[in-house]
Amino acid sequence: MASQSALVITEVGKPLSRSTRAIPKPKQNEVLVKVLVTGRDLVFGQSNIVGGSDCGGVQQYVILDADLVAQVPSNVSADQESTVSGNLIAPLVSLFSVGGLGILFPGIPGSESFDYKSQTLVVIGGGADTGKLGVQLAHLVGIGRIIAIASLSSEEQLRSFGASHVLDRHLPNAELKARMADIVPEAEGGVVYIFDVANANHTLAVSLLSSTRKGVVAGLQPDQGVDESSIGEKKAGYEVKFTSGNCAAVKEPLGKMFWKSLPGWIEAGKIKPLDFKVIEGGLNAVEVNRVLDEYRDGRNPGRWHVHPNGDFGGP
Repeated sequence: MASQSALVITEVGKPLSRSTRAIPKPKQNEVLVKVLVTGRDLVFGQSNIVGGSDCGGVQQYVILDADLVAQVPSNVSADQESTVSGNLIAPLVSLFSVGGLGILFPGIPGSESFDYKSQTLVVIGGGADTGKLGVQLAHLVGIGRIIAIASLSSEEQLRSFGASHVLDRHLPNAELKARMADIVPEAEGGVVYIFDVANANHTLAVSLLSSTRKGVVAGLQPDQGVDESSIGEKKAGYEVKFTSGNCAAVKEPLGKMFWKSLPGWIEAGKIKPLDFKVIEGGLNAVEVNRVLDEYRDGRNPGRWHVHPNGDFGGP
């Protein structure tokens, strides 16, 4: 059986190490893809994080769901495309799935009568990659008011992505609430959709929700609770939902519509690639472990790419 190089975990709590493993064989409705940048070649897709070792990106070949892949547009590199597809599933699920905010994705039954322009979306952590792509997705579907809470160093870029307002994440919570009330008065219904990229404790997010209409917070971290004494009155209640970037959550019909449309969005500049850095040396266990250690220690090393087949070569 043919083999490939891969970075593997041999023991929980220990660093990754370089090893070899068999090249997997695709089953029905699966495709085998040569990995250039965490699973992207002339096609790209989202690996299934619960699909087992054959779906992991730090190896030379990977199995992808045939319904959840697409062709890389000719006007971007594999690295540029990877900054999009590697991050876009999480905001897609958070904004448009039933398990998230439940906003109707264009083309889904009922979306033809949904008034996107009158909606407001708040993105907490707008400066993160998933936050930036959440802003782009919201702008793409026509949401009229997109408020990003982020470092002001990201303001220019976020506005270019479609944010109508950018609030400084360093402001005290009380001032953020006051600014939000000025932008979205309670008399207009207040805020009902919040995508919280940054926090596990969603007290701030819930406090920004409408006091008269039921609001929803979709977060990328498991909910660690809400301080009810700090959120104000919520007459209609609220929901906090934990979402993830697992492609299994966007199968039918959202997933197929999304993957069919994504190459055209990127090619037309409607979804823009983000910044990235490349780890030298392909499957370089030392450098990959260094980046993982920075995440572990609470530092933000930025987005790093691994080229498992070297400089887009390999067997």
